[in-house]
Amino acid sequence: MISRLFKLQLIRYLFVTHEAHFWEESVVIVGAGIGGLATALSLHRLGVRSVVLEQAKSLRTGGTSLTLFKNGWRVLDAISVGPQLRTQFLEIEGMVVKNGDGRELRSFAFKDEDQSQEVRAVERRVLLETLASQLPPETIKFSSKLKTIQSNANGDTQLELEDGSKLLAKIVIACDGIRSKVAT
Repeated sequence: MISRLFKLQLIRYLFVTHEAHFWEESVVIVGAGIGGLATALSLHRLGVRSVVLEQAKSLRTGGTSLTLFKNGWRVLDAISVGPQLRTQFLEIEGMVVKNGDGRELRSFAFKDEDQSQEVRAVERRVLLETLASQLPPETIKFSSKLKTIQSNANGDTQLELEDGSKLLAKIVIACDGIRSKVAT
């Protein structure tokens, strides 16, 4: 009598060897925005391989900048890109708030509020390119639009892409934004 485990392994073997566009990954991140790339880089720094699926043909570098405060810089330092980014962007010392007539309503220096505060505006494009450049080659799979996602009986998740490719993952992390196919 054939064991259930053997049957599952046989089915998986037949599926893998007869399906031209099928592969397996332990960790799949859907979305190559700032959250997806930072997650992939964090896992990489911990020695965990991941694949990032991005529906666009390249990084979406549109947008202007993000103002990052000290907690944001702590995260960037933890994944070893903070020092590289600091050299490219000036620290913002303070802020002046004015009304429509130009009259000053409030002003303050960030260091007056908290000596350890660090505030810098970082270009979105530079942040994305820096994160992506630290990942191993082939981590980001561009033109990989998710079509369907479903769990199977043994706890894995099957992802089907618009091009018909299928991917089996142990862990799927949703970083695909407000219209997430993973989170819904």
